[in-house]
Amino acid sequence: MSLPLKLYLDAVRAALANEVLPHVAQDHARSQLLGAMDVIDKLTALADWSPELTAEQSAALAEGLAGMGTAPVRDEDPRARLAAQEATLRAAIDSFYAAAGQDDPTTEAAIRKTLQAYLAAERSRIAAANYSAMT
Repeated sequence: MSLPLKLYLDAVRAALANEVLPHVAQDHARSQLLGAMDVIDKLTALADWSPELTAEQSAALAEGLAGMGTAPVRDEDPRARLAAQEATLRAAIDSFYAAAGQDDPTTEAAIRKTLQAYLAAERSRIAAANYSAMT
């Protein structure tokens, strides 16, 4: 039997909050535990892959790959399409850097812009650190 990762993370966090935290008396140890619980909260938020994130990343890759002149990836399943776009981008990057002596700043800029847009979509889903819980 395989349960979703989110359930495991929720169980770990609940155990820390209910069974460990009440017994931690030192301020430093308490702040460290609260920091660990904050990290678990962030991992929990990332455990379920968002369809919106997949769509944003796919759109960023589609635009970038079109700008590099590659054929568009057509797949009905969003995750399969994203995986195919990632593979296409990897192949384009490998091809670009494998060409010895190639000096094409336009293609290199397109690669960088595509990667930045792809990662920006992911980064927008990552919660900022909550330092208020740590003293």
